[in-house]
Amino acid sequence: NLIRPINVEAYFCLGISYEKSNNLIEAITCLRKAVALKPNDALLCINLGEMLLLNNQVEEAILYCRKTVELNKDNNVNAYYSLGCALFANKQTS
Repeated sequence: NLIRPINVEAYFCLGISYEKSNNLIEAITCLRKAVALKPNDALLCINLGEMLLLNNQVEEAILYCRKTVELNKDNNVNAYYSLGCALFANKQTS
């Protein structure tokens, strides 16, 4: 592995790059590593939640979207929107 394990930003950027190249599995892997290193970072959690949702991992996506809302209760329209999308997707797949 070329990335030092303590480099959260590198995992995040690599994850976003993988997502842009339509490689959701690798994107999720990188974002999981970033979140494991910095679990209370709302930006990391919402991005992981959204990637999981894109990959149809709806129940886990809901967990990360909810966590983002809890971490950033005051002003995070994107977190509420992503949570709503994940809950809607869950209802559609149940």
